[in-house]
Amino acid sequence: MKITIGCLLFSFLLVLAFATMATAEPAGPVNIVPPAALITTNLKYAPPTLAEVLEVRKQGRYLATITMDRKEVKPIEIVLEGTEAPLTVANFKKLANAGYYNGLPFTRIETKQDFSIIQGGEAMKDDGTGGTGYWINLEINPLLTHKARAISMARSGDWVYTGASAFFVCYNDCQFLDGKYSAFGWMKGNIADAQGVILVGDKMKTVTVAPYAGKEDCQILNATPYTIWQTPTPAVAAATTTTTAN
Repeated sequence: MKITIGCLLFSFLLVLAFATMATAEPAGPVNIVPPAALITTNLKYAPPTLAEVLEVRKQGRYLATITMDRKEVKPIEIVLEGTEAPLTVANFKKLANAGYYNGLPFTRIETKQDFSIIQGGEAMKDDGTGGTGYWINLEINPLLTHKARAISMARSGDWVYTGASAFFVCYNDCQFLDGKYSAFGWMKGNIADAQGVILVGDKMKTVTVAPYAGKEDCQILNATPYTIWQTPTPAVAAATTTTTAN
């Protein structure tokens, strides 16, 4: 009985701590509190700390640059909207600058009329399996929509809290994904530099993220913010999984 009461007390205090952290922060995107504990320990990669998330939100924009192994493929530049999606941007930034994405392939291309994307970033193997060993929370900001150029976090099927490192870029408007996936930035330049040029199996040579002072209008700003599909909670999970956008 003493052990049970102790466990219940510990669980209550942990939940209270999460609630306090979430309400203590100024108004902003849903679910700013990142996972504070992991089931899996001693990971090579770890999710961003709260301090790192807040730093990203304060900085605002970052520029991600993806170079490809195939020299004929031009570098891809992506503006990351850290103020609107601080958790997801902080996670992407941390993985990129740790070298996680270097050498990983793009593993999926969709060319449907209403769903045209390219996806990569989850694999430690060429078949798209593997991963970071952890998941981050779903982060939804109704101000960001899945228009053409949007970059968003992929996940494992219908499991909400299974984003970690896999991402996809929308070549056309995929706004049916709004409220279900974490849009967090947009591709600069000409979409034609990537669409039909980058192929399944093409590998990213380097992915770097740095602060960005560009003042361009956000290309995925939602003029009519949607209703949030599911309010995120500070759930924590650890896994190694294949992550896909349905």
